[in-house]
Amino acid sequence: MPNPLAILLLLQLKVLLLGQLPAQLPGVQQASQLPPDLSGYAAIIVARNLTSSEVRELLEYIASGGCVLLLADVKTVPELGVNMTLTVNSNSTPIPLTPLVPWATSLRVDGCMAVNTTAGWHPILVTSTACWADDGDSVKEWWEPYGTITVAAAMQKGASRLIAAGFTSETCPLEFLQAALEWLTEPYKCRMELQLALAEAAHPKARDAASLGLKLLEKGDVKMAWMLAEASKAISNATLALREARMLLAEATAAAAELSKLEQEASRLAARLESLEADISSLSLADPREASAEAGRLEAEARAALSSVKQLHSTLAQLALSKAVEQLAEARMQAEKAASLAEQLKQLGVEVDESKLSELQASIREAEEKASEAPLEALSKAKLLELKAEEQVKLMEATLAKAREAREAIARAEETIAKAREAGADTVAAEQQLKKAKEALRGGQLQDALNLAREAESRAEEAKMRAEERRAEGMKLAITAATAAASLAAIAATMSHVKSRRRVKTKAIEAIASAKQLVKEAEAALPRDPGYQSRLASARTKLVEAQALAEQKAWKQALERAEQARRVLRAALTKAARQAELKQMWAAALEKLRQQASATLDKLAKALKTGYNTPKLASLLTEIAPEIRKAQALYEQALYTELEITATQLSQLLEQAEQEAEKALEAERRYQAKAKPRLEELAYRAKLGEPVQLAEALQDFTPQEREWVLKHKIPREYPELLGKPKARLADFKAHLLEQLREKIAAEIAKGTTPHRIEVQATPKTEAERKALQELRQHLLEAHGIRTYLKGSKLITEGDLKQLLTTPLAKTP
Repeated sequence: MPNPLAILLLLQLKVLLLGQLPAQLPGVQQASQLPPDLSGYAAIIVARNLTSSEVRELLEYIASGGCVLLLADVKTVPELGVNMTLTVNSNSTPIPLTPLVPWATSLRVDGCMAVNTTAGWHPILVTSTACWADDGDSVKEWWEPYGTITVAAAMQKGASRLIAAGFTSETCPLEFLQAALEWLTEPYKCRMELQLALAEAAHPKARDAASLGLKLLEKGDVKMAWMLAEASKAISNATLALREARMLLAEATAAAAELSKLEQEASRLAARLESLEADISSLSLADPREASAEAGRLEAEARAALSSVKQLHSTLAQLALSKAVEQLAEARMQAEKAASLAEQLKQLGVEVDESKLSELQASIREAEEKASEAPLEALSKAKLLELKAEEQVKLMEATLAKAREAREAIARAEETIAKAREAGADTVAAEQQLKKAKEALRGGQLQDALNLAREAESRAEEAKMRAEERRAEGMKLAITAATAAASLAAIAATMSHVKSRRRVKTKAIEAIASAKQLVKEAEAALPRDPGYQSRLASARTKLVEAQALAEQKAWKQALERAEQARRVLRAALTKAARQAELKQMWAAALEKLRQQASATLDKLAKALKTGYNTPKLASLLTEIAPEIRKAQALYEQALYTELEITATQLSQLLEQAEQEAEKALEAERRYQAKAKPRLEELAYRAKLGEPVQLAEALQDFTPQEREWVLKHKIPREYPELLGKPKARLADFKAHLLEQLREKIAAEIAKGTTPHRIEVQATPKTEAERKALQELRQHLLEAHGIRTYLKGSKLITEGDLKQLLTTPLAKTP
């Protein structure tokens, strides 16, 4: 981060003034005496005599790199070898002064002092040869110096710069004072610049350049120090650009590998960045001039490399966004499939933990929302989410298969237990295992449920076999027994048959009661759809048959009929529940589409009033309402597959209509803002008889927009630009057609098909009455539209939509 204090010092230099100046200079602070700390001052202007202590402090300031401007008010400072006690005189005034350094300018002054210095000083401003240093009597005497007199001298000692100027605080020229301060403060500015570069150095080479610059500055080589300051800043800028490029290139490289595109370009840019980094590290600082030029070149190349990386990053971001959207769509489809499988598991009675699936769906939605903001990041997330969704589908499919297997095993076990019970076997153990199997199925422990169901079936089979063995043993005993024993066996068989019939009777009664309850539920829940009602009627018939068979004591047949009725009702209720969910979902979707269509139709109606691309807008306007009615009809018929296709087409149509309407409205806005003021000016000039060029007003428009303005706007608003007089109704027929079209568009925007429209038609001249008659005849012959007049109204009846797509030029 830049040092704020250094920036402040660099932008607002402080100069201390001892004495007074006639003019206030920016940054110059007047003081009556030297402050204790002089390190914050870029230079000191001395415009009065100095005390011995002030001279010592000034010498210390100079020794530490400070810069001083001594005006003639000081007179003499022996410690610095400066004497300014003699006055420059000349036979003519003003006195011309010639500069000996580039930063000083030629001057003409009324008076100045001669500057006598010791070794180390060099003159910067001198007089002509017709001057002499006068002792104060204004008479040129032989001992007084004459010829070219030094009026200002300068000295540089390391980073310190000194100027002795033979001007008093009252006579010192402002331009000289400003130029002198600029030269004096240059080392201070350079030091601040180097310190700032050192603080902001983003590369060791930048720190080395700034440090070397400070050393050269202390030796007095300000020019080379400036070059090293520039080199340091350029190296830091190049390094920061390369860092940013590295970061972006890392993302782009990952995306290129993922997309298998532009990998060679990414590798080429990586090599280019490495080459530039190596060039920066190997940059030689021995020659500051070459170092500054080379650093500038490296900075330019680093910025160019950054621009190339940004372009690659942008291209890959677009490709990544497209790929991410595809993968997220696939992930969403897989997640929906997993949710459907989870629903099937629930129908099988399995408790499903949907937290992971819900989390996955939320992640997919979040990724879809943020894909456009960070497409490269979205690409990696989309791939991961797609894999997770596929894993969820595989898991749900495997779970569903296992659940079905367990459910079938439970059904077999129930059947086997029933047969074993009919055989008189003890099925308590098997039933306990079956109960555990059902609990395991509900808890999602599918393998345990399968094993327990199989064990229950096995135990039931064993119990049945033991019962049959006991029966066979009894039969053997019966055969060997007496006739009485046979009779007893027959009686036992009869009793067994009676018990079996009782069990079937109980089941039949329970099934009939359950079927009756399901009929009540179905009557309340099933829609009044012929398909559902036929199923309900079928179930009622089977229930009536079951009741009749029960009255006839045909319990087994009654049980079968009741079970058939229950299966039909359960299937109908399940299907109705699914249909209800779909109906609710599509109701919300259709409401959203209707709202979107209403807004789009309103926008189309506004766009049609502009006259821009009228056939296209009118065509779209007439297509939207039928599509909405078609979608509503499909929804009412519960044809959801066809409804999905129609809804997609309607969404695309609305999007196209929105775009076309926005083009028309934007063209109208541009016309009002840019073309209309120019056309008004041209129309005024045309009225004055001046030649006009329409291209002046339409130079910012596209060819299509220019054609629209020329054919639609100018003939209506500025016909004088086309050499026609402007009338109240330039074309009575066109005016009537325009009214008709606006009202037709408004009716269609409301969602209705217009068959009767009335507009104001009051012809005021014979020509207008003739034009009205021709229009009525044309509408009848060309379009089959009937018209009649009622008072001041023209009433039209028929298929009025076609007028929206009929170009105005085709009317008579």
